[in-house]
Amino acid sequence: MADDFKTSEMFRRELSRMEAAMAAQVEWLKEWHIAVLAPDPNLPAVIIGPTPFRAWYYGLPSDLFAESMAFAVLGMNLETMQTLAEQLANTVRANAGKLPSAEYAHFMDAVGKFNQGVFKLIRECVSEIAFIDDLTGVGNENGMKLHIAAELERVRRTNQRCCVALVEIDNFRLPGGDESGAYAINLNEVMAAFATLLGGKLRPYDQLFRTGQEHFMLALPYTESDVAEAVLKRLAGTLTGGRLKLIDETPIDLDIRFGLASIEPNDTIDSVIENAYAALDQTRGPKPMMIATYRHY
Repeated sequence: MADDFKTSEMFRRELSRMEAAMAAQVEWLKEWHIAVLAPDPNLPAVIIGPTPFRAWYYGLPSDLFAESMAFAVLGMNLETMQTLAEQLANTVRANAGKLPSAEYAHFMDAVGKFNQGVFKLIRECVSEIAFIDDLTGVGNENGMKLHIAAELERVRRTNQRCCVALVEIDNFRLPGGDESGAYAINLNEVMAAFATLLGGKLRPYDQLFRTGQEHFMLALPYTESDVAEAVLKRLAGTLTGGRLKLIDETPIDLDIRFGLASIEPNDTIDSVIENAYAALDQTRGPKPMMIATYRHY
């Protein structure tokens, strides 16, 4: 997960470029109709080239839509529309300008499917923007609540276990306990680097969300509380002791705390979050600890 975090800014940029490409696509379709169906006899026949939308589609940052079925289907619809446009243009020219109605209807159906695919991908982009943290690229609080709702439903339906862990960065400093230069360290850089490091240490099915300035939430599905505690201890060992590096390779040491809570069938989204915060509060007691677990009674 280190270098492939997808920020909402990335999706905003591509959404803007996609909308511009779509506007150019509409102009291309208009010019196609003029060139093919009402050609100017004083001008040479127009060669139907690649659609403007293809330049956007194949010029995207790698993996931005790698997991999107809507993006894959859109690509197939795009190529179908392009192929039919070229075939229909050739047929009309070969038949002295006569338009075969069945082939034209087939082409316009492909245009309709392409348009629907674009709108579906736009909705997907807007959804991504709504659920991604701008700074770190991990899920935001909205995404966390949506994920907890899904886990609650799974726990109720299958009786399988799930835990959440609230992660707090309690303090950060230069290695060796030197806090004299800590004031010069950018908090946002630390948060972004922490999300990248932590995200890269998770199991494939775990999920990470940023829920506050120095708070993150881990969703640990298929995991009992005792196993979750072991997972958190392992994570703590990989995150502390100067193992966190900023962009300029400056090592940062951290004090982190975990508030662990299991998701129970009778819980609500709010109660799950409240339980994790209650557990985190326990780590600050008379005998501070790194991990505390909320106990249901």
